[in-house]
Amino acid sequence: MPWLAESFEANDDATEYTFHLREGVTFSDGTPLTAEIVKQNFDEVIANGAEQPTSLQFLTDYAETEVVDELTAKVIFDEPNAPFLQATASHFLGLLAPSSLETAPADRCQDNLIGTGPFVLDHYTPNTEVVETRREDYAWGSSLWEDKDTAAASSQLEFKIIPESGVRTGSLRSGQVDAIGGVPAQDEENLASSGFTIQSRANPGQVFSWTVNTNRPITADPLVRQAISKAVDRQAVVDAVLSPSFPVATSTLAATTPGWTDLSAQLTTDVAAANQLLDEAGWVPGADGIREKDGQRLSLKAIWATNFNPNQPALELLQQQLRTVGVEVELSQFEIGQLREVQATGDFDLSWGNSTRPDPDILRSIYYGNADLGIDDDQLAEAIATEVSTADTEVRYEAAATAPADHRRTGLRHPGLRAHHRARPGRGSPGCALRLLLPVAAARGEGRRLMLLRQLGLRILQAIGVLWAAYTVAFAVLYALPGDPAAIIAGGGDSGTQVSEQAVAELRARYGLDRPIWVQYLDGLAHAVRGDLGQSMRIGSVSEAIVQAVPATAQIAGLAIVMSIIGGAGLALLASYLRSPLLRQLLLSLPSLGVSVPSFWLALLLLQVFSFRLGWFPAFGNDGFGSLILPSLTLAALGSALIGQIFARSLLAEQRAGYVATAKAKGVSAIGIHLRHVARNAALPSLTLLGVLVSQFLAGAVVTETVFSRTGLGQLTTQAVTTQDIPLALGIVVFGAAVVVVTTLIVDLVYPLLDPRVSTGGAR
Repeated sequence: MPWLAESFEANDDATEYTFHLREGVTFSDGTPLTAEIVKQNFDEVIANGAEQPTSLQFLTDYAETEVVDELTAKVIFDEPNAPFLQATASHFLGLLAPSSLETAPADRCQDNLIGTGPFVLDHYTPNTEVVETRREDYAWGSSLWEDKDTAAASSQLEFKIIPESGVRTGSLRSGQVDAIGGVPAQDEENLASSGFTIQSRANPGQVFSWTVNTNRPITADPLVRQAISKAVDRQAVVDAVLSPSFPVATSTLAATTPGWTDLSAQLTTDVAAANQLLDEAGWVPGADGIREKDGQRLSLKAIWATNFNPNQPALELLQQQLRTVGVEVELSQFEIGQLREVQATGDFDLSWGNSTRPDPDILRSIYYGNADLGIDDDQLAEAIATEVSTADTEVRYEAAATAPADHRRTGLRHPGLRAHHRARPGRGSPGCALRLLLPVAAARGEGRRLMLLRQLGLRILQAIGVLWAAYTVAFAVLYALPGDPAAIIAGGGDSGTQVSEQAVAELRARYGLDRPIWVQYLDGLAHAVRGDLGQSMRIGSVSEAIVQAVPATAQIAGLAIVMSIIGGAGLALLASYLRSPLLRQLLLSLPSLGVSVPSFWLALLLLQVFSFRLGWFPAFGNDGFGSLILPSLTLAALGSALIGQIFARSLLAEQRAGYVATAKAKGVSAIGIHLRHVARNAALPSLTLLGVLVSQFLAGAVVTETVFSRTGLGQLTTQAVTTQDIPLALGIVVFGAAVVVVTTLIVDLVYPLLDPRVSTGGAR
């Protein structure tokens, strides 16, 4: 409403919703929107089950969709579902064309996402960009559309995914993007004074706050919960960590949420009152200032996720504030994908987070969603039940307004913030000499080939052992991580999403996670031996995902190796040629500096100078050769340093060799000695670095690709670890180990061929 439907009706008990669709609405493939397609969309959510957990949540107690006529659909529920109406306006219940419904949910975003909106998906590159093009025949905009009979003003929309806030801000300043989201609080004033417009609005739904687990002994006491609330100075946190764009919370719900009510009068700071409440609860100050009771310290475990940059400094300040009243808080950090599972274990006292939805039904997810918080409050339960069971908006909002008040009364929640020989003739007969020497030479050549083959076989066996060890260790580590992968996938990483145990069980069974660990290990290992790295729970074939990611990482790694060789070898040659000890020592100290500089710091420095200020290279993306320069330079700093260190030492050693003095006596120039003799011989030890550089660059890609917002193995690794995608993580580990093993094997076999002085198998 009013994009796709002209009107709707709902019965009083919120079990039936009738929608009258707009005539003339079509999908981007030309298919008309009909009531039958509405039915297909909702029925498909139920059929897919755990593959669409959030959508399934909004269709709780769904019975059927009745097709009244071509443009009239009646959605029927077995039990009241008042939040459904708002959910129809969310992307979770967005209507798709029948051709999209024929595609598996996990594959739709790649090339078959067909909707009714003003833009059409051109392409989606995970963790990099989304590009949409204008739909010329769109003519059903809302009342906010300037001209409802014309297409959108912009011909194309490009959404670049740039995780680093500093890179986002620099990209905006340098004109590489037109707008950014997630503006750091410390940058707001400077951007505004530079002529940029800051658009700020609090997200509707649950504000950043602490949820209390009342199943725990300490937090089961209402006096302790109320004391925590009194000891917290919310305004001080906003002033120190955030900006005026982040208003202090006035309720569990943001002020932009329908049904919000102002509870600021109950959220005042009163340290004296907090101390009094703790005194009444029997907690007395200990020797270190932390209160104690019956030999137990007043220590609370607070869990939080890294989904918002200011979370850590805000929590550390809250930690200090509570310590002033004798409450110790232990902060435990998790990735956003793991937080929901940790909540389900109940091993926490306080849980920090937020969740977004423009409907008061978010309260149901907060209190009765992810974990059993031990809430036993009849008034709160009644208010939420009323909010769910009536279609009357005013009654719903009134009930929603009383729910936060009920939780404030018992201290269940503490709102915080929004948001690499010449022959000499013998004395005997030449013929005889040949007859005697040739068989010997043949024997030596044959022996060398046998030794090479024996060494090759040994190296291959060692490589197989390394790959097996890499797989085994990675498997063990990943399974030792806290959290259930199926639950993390089902929850979508949203701490406010309700997911049924049945949905999680379906995912476990589908991906074989319900089998014994040793069965999973042997089965995965057997498939890996055959070249099948398994199926990711999010992106399908692991092998295909790695093959698609490799070229981007190979480009920057290959260029970085070239830069490393040129930089490291050039520096070492120059230092060894200079006669000034001071200049030589200065140059030889540079490699140590290169090893010690953090890659993320160097990346940001390169961006600031060469992208944001000079504008020579793009700050992000995988577009063209220019986008390779800065990421490759970041990786090459370490490679150049390593090559420079080893090559410089080898040059100094070779300069003291006897052949150097002989060459000088023959009148060979210093440069000629360096380039034709010393450098060539000194370069061989640096060849052994190739395997090390490959492994270093694979590891460095994680940071580099994140800073420069590039797709590749680095971002794929981050995604796998964050979501605890075991098949994907194992596949990346095995592939990385294989690359390093093969590279090292090639170096080991090529080295004796390049330097005959090196023996194989101990023979000389």
